[in-house]
Amino acid sequence: MNKQKLKNLIQQVPELIETANVCREVGLPNFYIAGGAITQIIWNDIENKPLLDQVKDFDVVYFNSTSAITEDEFKNRIRSRLSHCVDVDVKNQATIHEHYAKKFGCFIQPCLLYTSDAADDLLCV
Repeated sequence: MNKQKLKNLIQQVPELIETANVCREVGLPNFYIAGGAITQIIWNDIENKPLLDQVKDFDVVYFNSTSAITEDEFKNRIRSRLSHCVDVDVKNQATIHEHYAKKFGCFIQPCLLYTSDAADDLLCV
């Protein structure tokens, strides 16, 4: 799928657009909407299904090593402003290394500088 087709597809999902707009409104820094939702939307389009079929949540990742605002606070701010019912999971990639080993049993380097570095790190695992 080329970049323009993906952009057009995403623009057909008002819940994604609203989520991105709300993330900007609450000041979520350096964020991406990633994960299974985007992949599922692409598959749903290919299979001519409703675009949000089997999408349980939107994964929102961001990077901020200096903010006093926690993931949960951002999640609550975002959820309180959304008019749709798709759940939102918010993760700060600057702190993910602190609990990753406990949850998944393997260590990742705490040297990420940007959200895109986290995506590169996960793609290499």
